[in-house]
Amino acid sequence: MRALILLLLAACGSQPLRAAQSKIEVDPATLDFGKVLSGATATLTTTLTNSGVGALTISDFAITGIDGVHFSSKKPTDSTVPVGGHLVISVLYKPTAEGRHAAKLVISSDAVNAPALTIPLYGRAVGPCTDVVCTTPPPPGCVDAHHPRSYVSSGTCGADGKCSYAFTDSTCAHDAPVCTSGSCVVPPAVPLTAGTFHSCAITPSGGVRCWGSNLFGQIGDNSAVDRLTPIDVPGPSSIRAVVAGGYHTCALDRRGDALCWGWNAKGQLGDGTSADRWTPTFVTGLSGATSLAAGFQHTCAIVSGAVRCWGENASGQLGDNTTSSRSTPAEVVGLEGVTAISLGDTHSCAISAGRVKCWGDNTSGQLGDGTNAARRTPVEVAGLSGITALAAGDGHSCAVTAQGGVKCWGNNSHGALGDNTRTDRNLPVDVIGCGDHITAVTAGDHTCALNGSVFCWGDNAFGQLGDGSTLDRLAAWGNTFESPTVFVAAGDDHTCALSDAGTLTCWGDNQSGALGDGTTTTRNNPVPVRF
Repeated sequence: MRALILLLLAACGSQPLRAAQSKIEVDPATLDFGKVLSGATATLTTTLTNSGVGALTISDFAITGIDGVHFSSKKPTDSTVPVGGHLVISVLYKPTAEGRHAAKLVISSDAVNAPALTIPLYGRAVGPCTDVVCTTPPPPGCVDAHHPRSYVSSGTCGADGKCSYAFTDSTCAHDAPVCTSGSCVVPPAVPLTAGTFHSCAITPSGGVRCWGSNLFGQIGDNSAVDRLTPIDVPGPSSIRAVVAGGYHTCALDRRGDALCWGWNAKGQLGDGTSADRWTPTFVTGLSGATSLAAGFQHTCAIVSGAVRCWGENASGQLGDNTTSSRSTPAEVVGLEGVTAISLGDTHSCAISAGRVKCWGDNTSGQLGDGTNAARRTPVEVAGLSGITALAAGDGHSCAVTAQGGVKCWGNNSHGALGDNTRTDRNLPVDVIGCGDHITAVTAGDHTCALNGSVFCWGDNAFGQLGDGSTLDRLAAWGNTFESPTVFVAAGDDHTCALSDAGTLTCWGDNQSGALGDGTTTTRNNPVPVRF
């Protein structure tokens, strides 16, 4: 038996026992840092995995190559990787010179498959202006109300990597005096307005005439005498817009300065006081205005796309996130790019980028946000876009759509929303029957729209719809005049219109002479103003 065993050993030969071997895998196998700002630091990692059957021991760890100075890595403290274990290797790229860099991370180990594993390293160091093209200058703007600024089309890149552009400032000329979005423009004309019990219009020479109630000096003729026919307001000239509130009046001249007169109990004249004014006084700290609007006891203006308001603020109608009345203009929070404003009794609305935002009293849903909660800052009216014109009435609001239709929301007790109901709405609804191609809308206790013809609906207790009756209309009803109408203004209970032939007519409540026909007789059909 012993001889047999010896014979077998001799036949097989003697073989040494082999040690368990490690095997190294790496992911990712290449580290590419891409573009890195010269002097900055970027970090990438790769993971080593021991996929063998024995422990992996790392013996050396080095970065080689002519660009190796830009890369760095530290040999791990524990250089042994167990079977199935992982080791995360971090490599830093901190270039000190611009250009493309390449190096290698060489990991020496006892791995049977790659005893000298090589991981390529790549990076590109760039300067702050590498690949920066300065061909997108800022849009034209306004240095102030009368000075536009324009920029050259090509700029220069600075050490911070940002582009700068040379610019040119200029001064608006007298015929287009107000800077808006970098251009000199003429503020839009508002030739006619109707308040609670008075009316005003711009004369051909750029002055203002008013008529009707003068209880608080809102006619502006330095008296408290009601005027049954138009009378010149001394002082204002080169007027582009005139607006009437409850018992005050304001005008905007070609330079963008605003003047107000009349009732001032809540500071709605904007002169820093609460004293009534029987003649025009300039609004304090306001210039470069392009549009003006008056509510019952508050007033607002557009200045460089922002809105500034003053006067009564109990319902937050000034939009400054308070309920404190202001006797000088305060900026409405969060509005920019505004193109139109309109004020109701105790709420305000504006158009920006074709959308409508409103703020203030919301008792009847006149803010159109789907609630009845008052808002001290603007909220967007739900579901509206592409809006071209706007009107805020006593307790409701309306807007002209891009399709030339009208939508309204808020108080509807007398049908002011025109949807053939008396149901209040806190979201916009379509007006029925106002025709196509509507270009303007105006509102008091009632609503009127314009497309060359005048359409009115809502409260008609004083004949303010001009339909020959005193019956409320729950949908739009169209007036037909001898000449096409170019402007219409709704007061509380009366309405006035301007034809393309320059004829002024008014209808509705006339107890204080607001129709300007020399009487105090209320009219349910249009009568000429003795202008």
